[in-house]
Amino acid sequence: MKCKHNEGFTLIEVMVALAIVAIISTPLLQMFVTTSYANHEAQVMDMTNTIVVQQAETFKSNPESYRISNGETSYYFYKRDGTFLEMYPDLSVIPDGAAIMVKSSLPDPMLSAVPELGYYPNFAGTIDFSRYSSDIDIVISNIYEIEVEPSSPSSFVYDSSKITDRVIPIRVDFHRDSRIINVTNDSDKEAEFYIFNTNSNSDVIINTVRGTSSKVYVPTSGTTSNMKYNLTLTVSSLSKGIWVEELTNTVNANVYN
Repeated sequence: MKCKHNEGFTLIEVMVALAIVAIISTPLLQMFVTTSYANHEAQVMDMTNTIVVQQAETFKSNPESYRISNGETSYYFYKRDGTFLEMYPDLSVIPDGAAIMVKSSLPDPMLSAVPELGYYPNFAGTIDFSRYSSDIDIVISNIYEIEVEPSSPSSFVYDSSKITDRVIPIRVDFHRDSRIINVTNDSDKEAEFYIFNTNSNSDVIINTVRGTSSKVYVPTSGTTSNMKYNLTLTVSSLSKGIWVEELTNTVNANVYN
């Protein structure tokens, strides 16, 4: 009796199998490439946002010093992971490895009169330290609800209509003893504190536990003028050899004389 041996797959069977694998693999490969690209773009956007916040905080902490070191226009270059490379006054030199560029524009400040304590935005609420005997905690939820602890009757009532598309402006009335405000900001906006009637920048300390915040110290009455600085930060990322603009942010700061 003769045995029929298995001679393997025929050429047609192999071609059919390869065709099936190709049909199945192509959309999966496309999905992988698309997902990788989206993740890469998201990482770049996160890094550009982080860099803008760092630049803005440096500027607001001392606008005059920032201007001296910055000039009217400067270009800051970073690696893709956010590592700072160099700063140049123009685009004649671009350092090797640069993937993120921040154009910093800071024109001459405007001099304006300040009646009494100056002009300020419509506040979402006012913290009056005369009602507190200790430091306080302020918590801002992701839906912009604001709570102050320890709570005090009528100590803080917030108005959500005063919250802008970028900041939550809060007035703080200083009262005698120095205080600390611990801020937990879970919202996507910046908590902006205007501290009135201060004698020095240490009267009220803002301790940011989470999220972002800024502060403006407003001296006691008698201020006659102020210098208003407007910084514009334009962030671009390098994509396929071309600088693509990602976002633009304008930051304001006042220096009192």
